[in-house]
Amino acid sequence: MRIAGIIVSACIMLVAAGAEESAAGPFDFLPEVVATVDSVPIRRDELAAQLTLSRQAPPNADRAVLARLMRQAVEERIYLDIIRQLLAEQRIVPDEASALAYLKEMNALLPRGIPGVPPAEFARLAAEPQFQLNAALHRYFKQCYPDWVKVDDREVENAYRLDQQRFLLPEKLELGVIEVERSRDHARETIEDARARLRQGENFDRVAAEVSPDGVKSSAETMMELFRISGAKIPVRGVSEVLESGDRFLLLMVRERIPARFVPLKDAAPYLREQLAAAKVGRALELLLRRELARRDIRYFPDVPSGGNSVQRK
Repeated sequence: MRIAGIIVSACIMLVAAGAEESAAGPFDFLPEVVATVDSVPIRRDELAAQLTLSRQAPPNADRAVLARLMRQAVEERIYLDIIRQLLAEQRIVPDEASALAYLKEMNALLPRGIPGVPPAEFARLAAEPQFQLNAALHRYFKQCYPDWVKVDDREVENAYRLDQQRFLLPEKLELGVIEVERSRDHARETIEDARARLRQGENFDRVAAEVSPDGVKSSAETMMELFRISGAKIPVRGVSEVLESGDRFLLLMVRERIPARFVPLKDAAPYLREQLAAAKVGRALELLLRRELARRDIRYFPDVPSGGNSVQRK
């Protein structure tokens, strides 16, 4: 059975579903009904429209190539129909809301969220049909066949040790900032006086409120760049030299500095367990589809040869 890539292919068909075409075009040499599943027909023209829409059919392809593409499309349609049926029996629907909820659940399992996937990317990822189907299948197997996707403690620990850098938290800084516009009267003297007061131990927030009552207008990116260039060695509660950025003078105080550290295994384990379980879904899906295919009467009609490594059926 050609299961590899099935989810990607199935999602292409999810996107293409509903496309209508009055003629099969280059596929019209094939029979009108290219397969049946328990006597329910799968029609050539519908799949031909999907193949054309997804641009899988190359221009001027010969009949052998087109026949193989059609066979692949037939098989993928059968796989997808089975998956839809199984999900529907459990009232699981691949949709954007469920995929987004799954992402948020995974993100909440780590102190700093999913490595390499910022929350700003969640909506885009959840909108992809492939991810929606994967999330739905993950839920299905955990609900119906938990032993198939079970992950033991040894697997979790091995995954953590092999890829521990993913769980390295960067240094965390909390900066206090005071800024004075150059155009202000006695700007330089004002910022120098503020620095002297801070170095003598005056409360930072009180000095900031007096010197810069309108708050800080420079961006966080500007602050971090200034810190990187000029303040990296400032100790906690230490104050920078007077810094210059465009039309402003600035002071930086390091309120808190948390060194870089690894998320402990015990904290990373719930996320890794979910991730490893999701990785087992592909194999579990293959086993399930093999079982479900054996229960159905599937017939491929003449001139629709096997697409490659697929299981040969009637």
